[in-house]
Amino acid sequence: MEYPTGSSMPFHNDNADSYDTGTAVIFLDDDYTGGNLIVDDMQFNQNIGDAVLFNHSTDVWHGVSTVKTGLRTVLAVWFQNELSHDPLPDEVANDDMLEEEETESLTYNALL
Repeated sequence: MEYPTGSSMPFHNDNADSYDTGTAVIFLDDDYTGGNLIVDDMQFNQNIGDAVLFNHSTDVWHGVSTVKTGLRTVLAVWFQNELSHDPLPDEVANDDMLEEEETESLTYNALL
């Protein structure tokens, strides 16, 4: 996700399903000012490679202060519990080889 100069993310709770278990924000650059992540009442001054993780983004207030200069780039990852999808078929769980088109139809929870 990119936040150019002047952008921000208002304080909010995520609108996720009941399987939401956590969020990770990984900072990919530090060539900007402002743009601090705020989770509940904590403000983070991050560096390249830092990660902030928190549970249940539907219950935790979070946002990003205004980027004053530069471009803020982060990777956001949302985690779900194992009940968020149907179990994989036995042949996939046992690492049996599948044809490429079968593999594509059995991809679950790639939330990036």
